[in-house]
Amino acid sequence: MKYLVVALLAMSLASCAKKEEPKPQTVEAQKPAPKLEEWAEMEIFHNVMAETFHPMEDGEMKPILTRAQEMADKAKAWQNSTPPARYEPVKDSVNFYLAKLVSESQALADMVAKKAKEDDIKKNLTALHDRYHTVSDFCYSIDKELKKKLREEAKH
Repeated sequence: MKYLVVALLAMSLASCAKKEEPKPQTVEAQKPAPKLEEWAEMEIFHNVMAETFHPMEDGEMKPILTRAQEMADKAKAWQNSTPPARYEPVKDSVNFYLAKLVSESQALADMVAKKAKEDDIKKNLTALHDRYHTVSDFCYSIDKELKKKLREEAKH
């Protein structure tokens, strides 16, 4: 009984003791990457590319068969548009590969119009997809560096 009273007393004292509230964990808030002006025509071309290329990967040819000329037209519109000023350092490379993308897009549209073999269309659409990434990677490398610089400046 004596031990029971001591145990109850100890438990009572422990429950009355001031409990330290847990301190909120401090996590350095990361600011979201700054929004950069989009190159609208690049995004429009990319949307058509994605909506034709990825279905083709899954065996669905209808999107490229119905939208090949649209994609060629979007490529030409992209080439004729004014890029954001931040792409000035890669302007020559972008223009060089964008010209290739335009001619390859039109060649693919012509193949589709002439009802070329499905394997040839797949091969050319895959090459065009790779070409798109060549052009866009020049732009995205500039964006990545710029966002990093802007985040650093925002910290100060």
